[in-house]
Amino acid sequence: GIYSPSDCIPRQHLAIIIPFRNREYQLKILLRHLHPFLQRQKRSYRIFVVEPFGNGTFNKGLIMNIAFNHASKISAPVFNCFMFHDVDLIPENDYNVYECDKHGPRHLAPAVDELRYFLMYNDLIGGVLAVTKHQFMKANGWSNLYWGWGFEDDDMNHRLRHAGYRVSRPPNSVGRYKMIRHEKQVPAFNRYEILSRWLRYSSDGIQQLSASIFRWDLTWLPLGYQQDYDSIMSIVVAKFLVSSLLLFGYTCQLCLTTVCTPSIYFNWFLIVTDCRYTYTYLLSSYTFAGGVLISLSWTVISLLHLVVHRFKS
Repeated sequence: GIYSPSDCIPRQHLAIIIPFRNREYQLKILLRHLHPFLQRQKRSYRIFVVEPFGNGTFNKGLIMNIAFNHASKISAPVFNCFMFHDVDLIPENDYNVYECDKHGPRHLAPAVDELRYFLMYNDLIGGVLAVTKHQFMKANGWSNLYWGWGFEDDDMNHRLRHAGYRVSRPPNSVGRYKMIRHEKQVPAFNRYEILSRWLRYSSDGIQQLSASIFRWDLTWLPLGYQQDYDSIMSIVVAKFLVSSLLLFGYTCQLCLTTVCTPSIYFNWFLIVTDCRYTYTYLLSSYTFAGGVLISLSWTVISLLHLVVHRFKS
């Protein structure tokens, strides 16, 4: 998809690179959220979904290098910010501005619901990373050697530090993301050995890229999702109604003797990812009365949504 605001002059032109394989459902969910999210921020952007050819072992770093190499050669517009975005992360907060920092790389996803909205370690840069072309080239891009899942982001962090950069982040309250659940992939068998060989940074990366684009398709995001979206919405809302009723009883049972915490309700709210609900910020610590009130309110809201969608169909 391509978009540029007509009522302002954008400060940056974003190339958003999404590495992808066999996750069509996650990709559709991400795009449905990402397009309106970026347009509310008045971003000028183009989304590049890059998928490896064939059924070989997945190499995320390699295909991101290929996509960067392709996007950086486009002249209309000239992209001055490159964002590497995982297909399973949905941004929750509009104040998490998608743009690059000229002073250094920016990690935009420090708080993911799967990790209870905490940064696991200070060197983590996975999920959503924004860099300028100069920053990316100075670090020599991603490694091309990680065949399998994992460690390409840790490797990139070492590269950026070796290039003299310090990665910045938004506060955890702003850089919040929902993760769409998926099966774990086969890890790279030699990832620890590769990560320990830091001297290879100058000889393994974007400047040593030998692969190229096999086929490039410009695809406009179709807007005719409404019929399918309504049917999906009805199913999800129905499931959510049942879950809300169960949650109401579960809340009463758990809160008779203890104080409710967000972790109790964590898994229940993952089922509404496809409905654009991002209300987990309501689930700060609360007592019995608050737990009962919120779960009962969601039950009523879910029932109303279900009635409306059934009436429309």
